[in-house]
Formats: sequence, C-alpha cells, structure tokens
Amino acid sequence: MIAKSGKPHTIGEQLILPALEEVLRTVVHHDTPIASIKSIPLSNNSVQQRVDEMAADMEDILCDLLKSQQFGLQLDESTLPGNEALLLGYARFIKDGNVVQEPLFAKEIETDTRGETIFTAVELFFKEKDIPMSNIIACATDSAPALTGRHKGYLAFLKKAVPSIFTIHCVIHRQHLVARNVSDQLHKTLDVVIKTVNKIKCQPLNYRLFRQLCNTNDEEFDRLLLHTEYCTISPEKQIQFLSDYLLANKPEIADLVDLYTTFNDLNLQLQGSDLNLIQAKSKICTFLDKLIFFKNNIGRRNLSQFPKLNELEKNESVNSNLEDNLLIYCDHLESLHKDMSCRFKDLTNMNISDWFLNPFADTSVNETDFDMQEELIGLKNYFEL
Repeated sequence: MIAKSGKPHTIGEQLILPALEEVLRTVVHHDTPIASIKSIPLSNNSVQQRVDEMAADMEDILCDLLKSQQFGLQLDESTLPGNEALLLGYARFIKDGNVVQEPLFAKEIETDTRGETIFTAVELFFKEKDIPMSNIIACATDSAPALTGRHKGYLAFLKKAVPSIFTIHCVIHRQHLVARNVSDQLHKTLDVVIKTVNKIKCQPLNYRLFRQLCNTNDEEFDRLLLHTEYCTISPEKQIQFLSDYLLANKPEIADLVDLYTTFNDLNLQLQGSDLNLIQAKSKICTFLDKLIFFKNNIGRRNLSQFPKLNELEKNESVNSNLEDNLLIYCDHLESLHKDMSCRFKDLTNMNISDWFLNPFADTSVNETDFDMQEELIGLKNYFEL
C-alpha cells in the first residue's frame, strides 16, 4: 500500500503505526496496544526491502512468461534533469486472450547513448533473464538517430541478432513531428506566442499579474507552461489564453489554435494500451482525409471546422486580412497532408485481410492462412454472435 500510494517509506513509522494505536485506544478501548503494534515491521529499511522483493518477484514472473512466448518491445531513451541517461523498455504480449503491456526494465546508461551501447544494455538484460532474443517479434522506438540509425543505430544491431523482427517508428512521435511542420509566416506567428508565454512564465511578477488578469476575466485556466520543443502535445491550451487579445491582429493564431486542437484530439486517440496497429491505421487514415476536407472547405471559405477562425471572420476589421491568409492556410494543410502521408506510409499501406475485419463476410476460406482456415469456418457459421 505504501508503494502504491507513492509515499515515503518512513510513513509507516510516522503515520500508520500511531494511527493504529489511536484506533485501538478509541475504538477497541485497548489501553496497552503499544507492544503488539511495535512488533509490526514498518521501518524504513523493512518497507524498502519488501518493496524490492515484490518488484523482483513481479519481474521474475514477467520474465518467465516472456521466455516461452513472443512479444513486442517498446524502447525509449530519456535524459533526466540530473543528466542521467535512462533506458526504458516495455513488453507487449498476449495473456489469457488479452493484449497486455507491462514495464520490462529501466536501465541507467552510465556512458554514451550510442546505438551499440543501448543494444548491449538490452542484450545483457535478456541474457541475465534467460529470455531468447528471437522471442522479440516487433520493436517500436522514436526517431532518435541512436535508435533508428541504419548502420550504427540500435535497430541495426537488433536486426542482425533477430533478422525477422518487425520495426516501427512510434505512431505518436511521428504525429508530433508532423504537427511541428508549419510555414514561415505561421512559424513567425507561433514564435510571437511562444516568446510571450515564456516572458510571462520566466518573471514571477508577470506570472502573478497574468494569473490575476485571468481570474478577473473569469478564464478557465490561469497557468502557462514554458515552451518546449514538444509543446505540440497540447499547444492549444498554451495559446488559448492569449488568443482573445491577439486574434484581432493575428488571424494566423486562430488557425493554429483550431488546428492544434485537432492534433491534440488525434494524439489522445492514439494513446492507450488497448490500441493496436489496425485501430491506429483507421485513425491516421481518417485524419489524412480530414486534412484534405479542411483544405477544400477553407478554399470555399467554409470555416465551420475552425471555430476560432470562423468567429474571427465576422470581425470586419480583420476580414480583408483573413482573405489574404486563406491561401496560406490551404497550403499549410496540404503540406501537413504530404508530410503525414510520407511519415505514415508504412501504416497506411499495411494490408489487412477482409476476413480479419469481418469474419462473417463472404470470404473464401482458401484465401486465408492454412492454420486459420478451421477457426475461420467456425466464426463464419457462429450465428449467435
């Protein structure tokens, strides 16, 4: 319970034991509960030892499962605030008919973070746990050169050890890279917002005055985050505070607010342990079609999918300026569509059999793999479903 709550291990002696004493005195009316309570081992060292033992047991159980079955590996290398390099690994496998995702390891890389060093750390872990590397059927990473380098990246060494492995670039990370693709004019507009946000956040007086202004105007949010390179996760929340004050002179901000809101919705849809490649393909293909749909509607001056931009159109003082910017917005959407189509080419071109999507369709059994033909016959004739 202490480990699940994330509290310091000293809470056992400082809070739990005194609380038990008080309960025994008040509820049970036990005058001398101290001796029995003190026999409960809740010291800092005892709690730490038990947490380590439970973690080791869970790791052994997971590794025993992975020794005898195939699984997918997700790898991420991050740098902590203290400049420590941390390598995180997650395993995804099938257990009791369900897809399960569990954290596999967290290793600190003491020296460099080259592809060979990362592969050596992963290989050493698998050797210590007696897990065959051949059980890895898929591996997902971000686009860091140390991981995806063709000759010296981690995946290059992994493919030498497991030639048949299927590798894929993280879908959410690819979506982040696409969201960062903006034209020069829109980039200048976004840069103004970023500098404004950082100016408010970096100076305590400005930050306090900004919160007071938000509270006076009854805004939904009153906090800002410092701009980072991956602020595209939810930049709409970053700039919605400033949009009311800058929209009159910066119609591009309205377009960015609406567009990043759409990207944020897609980002949320691509998260979750239950998401698979088929669902990811469906969401990505839908978003690609929406980009063309948005472009065509803006070209016809139909801004119904862009609420902020549509609201700005009603302002006569900026209506003429908006007319000049519509072509920029159309070009931006087309650029996003091309970039996204290129980055997700492997996913959109992934072939999915019709019988897999709808086993009750009129699909020839001979078109499927031999091992699945008998099960497909049963599914096609299971009328209770």
